[in-house]
Amino acid sequence: MSICMEFMRSVELFAVILRCSSHTFPTNVITPRACTFTLAHFQFPPSAFSDIPFQTIKRLGFRGLIIDKDNTLTVPYERILRPEYQDAINECKDLFRDRIVIFSNSAGSSGDANFDEANQIESELHIPVLRHHTKKPLGIDPVRAYFHPISSHQLVMIGDRYSTDVLFGNLNGMLTIRTDPFTCKGESLGNLFLQKLEKKCVLSVQACGVQPPAHPLIPASL
Repeated sequence: MSICMEFMRSVELFAVILRCSSHTFPTNVITPRACTFTLAHFQFPPSAFSDIPFQTIKRLGFRGLIIDKDNTLTVPYERILRPEYQDAINECKDLFRDRIVIFSNSAGSSGDANFDEANQIESELHIPVLRHHTKKPLGIDPVRAYFHPISSHQLVMIGDRYSTDVLFGNLNGMLTIRTDPFTCKGESLGNLFLQKLEKKCVLSVQACGVQPPAHPLIPASL
């Protein structure tokens, strides 16, 4: 995705959040409810992918995992899984079998010529990479086709970006898990700026008391 498109998406997210937290905007235009879609159900610190309780997630009734790649499983634009995540990935495969897919806005997208990047990642990580022509936070159709007949609310979206991963998952009724980026390596200055902007926006929403969207499989006690 070009930096211009990234910037416009983040500006739009910022505008939504600003409207949600401002008393100067009519409540019938944009309400705090819209801001809930920018908030993940669960948040984990950097390098904590292995701490995600996958067995509990499976026990609650979730049946499939959608995982972002860059700064979630690998250093951005690299193809090697972080070694400390291997046991967690093996656990995911044991629990969810073939109901795991990587959904990246680079590898597997229409910008991935002949899907060469996707093929190489599959060879290195041994996890399927979704082929698609629409990037997150859009792109639900190929996800539904991949997981059919599993319902969207039985899927989990895991990633590091509010404006792509979290927004995509929440808009489609999934459980959303956000892991903080673990490195700046490989990221452009533009992307780093946008990530900081997104985080400030989300923190402002949380400060207003806005909560993530309710999910039918998540007990209120969690």
